[in-house]
Amino acid sequence: MVQERRKTYRFEWNAFAFIYDCGGKWGHPCVINDLSRGGAKISGVIVANIPDEFMLRISRARGSRKCRVVWRDGNKLGVGFIEHFACVDEPNSDRLRRAPARRAYA
Repeated sequence: MVQERRKTYRFEWNAFAFIYDCGGKWGHPCVINDLSRGGAKISGVIVANIPDEFMLRISRARGSRKCRVVWRDGNKLGVGFIEHFACVDEPNSDRLRRAPARRAYA
């Protein structure tokens, strides 16, 4: 029997996402098959074209995560998250910026 080695529980996700390099120079659409606090399983990409470290954008609301490839198998990747998702209140360069607050003049 295979022993479970994951530190956190994974949820089935099956949602579209976007992989891009850390400099934002290229991007590839992908599918996240499952997701946990520590990583994800990704499919729908040519794994040979994906570098060992990249940014994964799950959605505008969730922001992006820096990832490191843990395993490659056929057309699937297992990745570990290097950075946490940006909080809604934190600035995030890949998220649309809010317009500055308008000041009321007396």
